[in-house]
Amino acid sequence: MELKKIKIRNKKGFSLVEALIFSLIAVIVVVVFYKTFANGAKVLRDSRARIAASQVANERMEVVRNVPYENLTTDPDDGWHIEEFETLTRSKIVFDVQTEITYVDDDYDNDAEDQRPNDYKQIKVYVKWKSEGLDKVIEVISFVAPPGSEELLDGGVLEIDIHQSDGQPVDNANVVVRKASDGTSLFSDQTMSNGLIKLIGYDTGDAIYEVSVDRSNYYPVKTMHPIDDPSGIIPSDDVHATVWTGRWNKTIVFDKLASFNLKTMDPFGNAIGNIDFEIEGGRNLGTYKDTGLTAYSYEKMEHASNVSGEFSLSGESPGKYIFNYLTTTNNDNYLFWKIEPYYNATRNIFDVAPGQTSNFTIKLLDESFPAIFLKVDDGVTPISDVIVELKSDSLSYLKTQTTDQFGYVYFPIEEGGAITPLLNGEEYQISINEDGYDSIESSPITVSNLTEQTLSLTPSL
Repeated sequence: MELKKIKIRNKKGFSLVEALIFSLIAVIVVVVFYKTFANGAKVLRDSRARIAASQVANERMEVVRNVPYENLTTDPDDGWHIEEFETLTRSKIVFDVQTEITYVDDDYDNDAEDQRPNDYKQIKVYVKWKSEGLDKVIEVISFVAPPGSEELLDGGVLEIDIHQSDGQPVDNANVVVRKASDGTSLFSDQTMSNGLIKLIGYDTGDAIYEVSVDRSNYYPVKTMHPIDDPSGIIPSDDVHATVWTGRWNKTIVFDKLASFNLKTMDPFGNAIGNIDFEIEGGRNLGTYKDTGLTAYSYEKMEHASNVSGEFSLSGESPGKYIFNYLTTTNNDNYLFWKIEPYYNATRNIFDVAPGQTSNFTIKLLDESFPAIFLKVDDGVTPISDVIVELKSDSLSYLKTQTTDQFGYVYFPIEEGGAITPLLNGEEYQISINEDGYDSIESSPITVSNLTEQTLSLTPSL
């Protein structure tokens, strides 16, 4: 019996590297498939949510279109009204629905003789929802015209424009209009996004109207009688509204509340506490009828810095404030220099910005500290940016300073955190070489505590 030889070919198996590559390819395919599936599901969910939101918006718009024109309002004070904000659930999705109804003044008849600026109403429906943590919204707009044709109107149109000092309109400001003669309330509502309110059918001629405006975090404004206001103030800007034939605009500047901090200190940044002063300022209301002085929203009031030299005021009107340094026992040893930052080249006036906290430094000079406080002028007007050299040959002292906006310079100075003090009883000389003026060198100045000097420059010929 003959045995057949069977040849068996040796087949190699997969190597480890090949297995890893195959696994990596498989993982990539699975991840790509999963991401594609997940993105597709997300798009599907978004599409379903958007379709549901569109249905909600259309439902709301259908309701609005079937409401009588005179009832098309979201103001609850007008009786029957459409809810401005609602929350609805559709397809297990929560939607926030906002309905905004405003009057529209058509440009076609927008002129001074148009006594009915409220030509028709614009309805905006916003439907908002969240998707994957992001806010989504759709907006539907429609216009509704009043029944019949536009008729002439007795009286005039009072247009009230509420905006900030930077020109930005203020929305949601509470506006109240009253008859100035007897205080009868005629109107109470909020401004829309353009900051405007239009009131029609108001008496023209001698009739005047008090307008008051307020809103959270804003400084309230109330107009005044132009001649006989009970406050005794003749107003500058905040005057009662008057309506003449046609349209009359009343503009009111309405700013956010302001706060500020004052710090009384010496030129080297050391706090000086318990300093007495007066402050007045804020909104300029006009002038007092009996004195002719300026009337401010923040009337003149005495204050004092605390032991750390700090003083704060919050929730007031923005605007210009005046700092008056008082002659008191607490202030006897100090001389007022200036406020930093100052306003309009006036060393005791500072400007407080709306909607924020402003910080100011009150610089005072210790009258018992050996120093030279020099003013440079041309005989009348202070000269700024003048380089002043102070020297003492016997002490090998030589320092320079530049005059500030008010023509003042103060020695000694702080350099690198160190102060080289002046010495009582020692003599110092001042030299000035300024373009456009004759050079000047002072007589020797003997320092005795705070020593004040004035040098007047002569223009070069």
